[in-house]
Amino acid sequence: MERIRTSTQEQWLREDGIVHCVMVEPEETIETARENIASIATLNEGLRRPVLVDITNCKRIELAARKYYAGTETARHQRAVALLTGSTVSRVLGNFFLGINKPGFPIQIFDSETKALDWLGHYLNRPDDLGES
Repeated sequence: MERIRTSTQEQWLREDGIVHCVMVEPEETIETARENIASIATLNEGLRRPVLVDITNCKRIELAARKYYAGTETARHQRAVALLTGSTVSRVLGNFFLGINKPGFPIQIFDSETKALDWLGHYLNRPDDLGES
């Protein structure tokens, strides 16, 4: 299983076809957001996949990064996103993101990895709604 370490995340493609990302640094910028999506694209090998992002350690995501994560470039690589929170700060950030930004893909916040993976499982092996493979 290939693992990619970006400036702010560790990422890998799970055997079930879900991309798993764990934030290892507390802040995201537009530069790190672009780096993270580029590495997800590499892991996806041209497919759109469900993505689990553990934002437990997240403390701040700058405005430009939030817009990028909700934008069309990100939607080309992610079929659905489950945000895993484990702290009050990460839950507030996740809710703020969902309240302000309207991503072009399904996204939900979870405090249980099992529930997040179960929800993402519904997005595996589905026809691609963007007309891309």
